[in-house]
Amino acid sequence: MITGTPVEFDDDDIYPAPGTISTPPSKPEITPPEPAPAENIAERRSAIERRLAELKHERAVATVDGTEFKGLAEIRNLTEDLEALVDAEGEATRRQRELSEMRRCEQRKSLRTELVSIEKRRLEVVETAEAAATELMVSLRDIQTYAERQGAILQLLGVKVWDVTAGISRNRFSVRLATLMKPILTDGFQRFGEITFPHPRDNPGRSWTEEEKNIVAPEIEKAFQPANL
Repeated sequence: MITGTPVEFDDDDIYPAPGTISTPPSKPEITPPEPAPAENIAERRSAIERRLAELKHERAVATVDGTEFKGLAEIRNLTEDLEALVDAEGEATRRQRELSEMRRCEQRKSLRTELVSIEKRRLEVVETAEAAATELMVSLRDIQTYAERQGAILQLLGVKVWDVTAGISRNRFSVRLATLMKPILTDGFQRFGEITFPHPRDNPGRSWTEEEKNIVAPEIEKAFQPANL
């Protein structure tokens, strides 16, 4: 005889309370037991059915031969066990389905929590990017303004200007920007969305400040040569 008391779960232990998506529990308070797989119950059911068939065959033979059959008690017990297993098989299937649904709900809850968390971090990064882009724009604008004024001063001092112009400065910084952004550029390391960059350099090289100093310093030195004093 197979007996057992079905395990009961409180709804609060299985289904999350509304409005708690942002604070998922690190560990559930109650972990429901894993239901017996329906396949295991089916195997036991098949074994009992085979044994019952054997006993019934033996009973039929005993009836025909007029001999005593001693398996009636076992037949009754196995029949009751079989009925219990049929019910248990249905219950196990129901519990398995319920557990799968609970896990699916927990997974979806976890995914929603992750989605909200990612969006929060994404917007923080967007804000940082906006501030950085604004600061970059202001800095590049000022670099052009300084380059234009330096070029004008050098010309007034009689120095032929080659690298100290706003246009040449823009070209240099556009290549530097392309090199800096190379890891996120597409289409041959030249595009970021609708923006097309020049071909980036293979490696970043020295700092922008050191490069600019080495490029412009010779032009400035010419202004202090005796011929231009």
